[in-house]
Formats: sequence, structure tokens, C-alpha cells
Amino acid sequence: MEGLAPSGWHATSRGLCLELGIGNIGPISRHALQGLHDRGIDVARPIRSPLQVVADDFAASTRVVATSASEHRKMVTDQFPVWADAVEYWDIDDVALCAPEAALAKLDDRIRDMRAELNARA
Repeated sequence: MEGLAPSGWHATSRGLCLELGIGNIGPISRHALQGLHDRGIDVARPIRSPLQVVADDFAASTRVVATSASEHRKMVTDQFPVWADAVEYWDIDDVALCAPEAALAKLDDRIRDMRAELNARA
């Protein structure tokens, strides 16, 4: 992925309805960790626990992506109705609906497309 990083851009992660993730074990999915490892991407340690998104996060962001329209649109609309249409909803289901390898491949494709778009703007 070298050469794809747009200068001045960075991504961060926030969660919706963290209280619904009571069954989550650890700060990041083992599938996500494996996918990052397989792609040669180092994860900074210690890995922080998930953070709940707040309205200021939307206001401070140039671009907001939710990975699953079917899962996240209602959550965003319920919690942050003024921001619901500003979010870019992708179509990547969680592991309950999609095999982790397939979901990670879709995510990889979408991120590569976004990075290429951002590089074209730079």
C-alpha cells in the first residue's frame, strides 16, 4: 500500500451504540487484526478501547464513513439525525452476515478506492 497514503489525511475510528457491544472481547476484532497483519499493516500498541462517536466528531471530520448501510444508517439517524445524510454508507456487513475474509476484502477495496480518490485531489 506504499505510495497510496494521501498527504495530510488520517483516519480514526468511532463506534455507534457501544453499549450493544457487550459481547465484544478486547478493543479490536481478531479478524480485523489478522486482516491488517495479512496486509503488512502494523497496529500501534497499546490498542485503545472503542470510543463512542459524539456530534463534535462529525463536525470535525471532512468525511465520515459507516461500513454498513443496513446496520448503521438507523443508528446514525436515531442518535445524530442532523448528520445522517452526511455519512457515506458502505455495503459491508458484519461477521454475523458475511464471512470475515469476504468483508475484509470488500473493506480493502473500498479503502483503496477512497485513497486513490484522495490522492487525485491532492
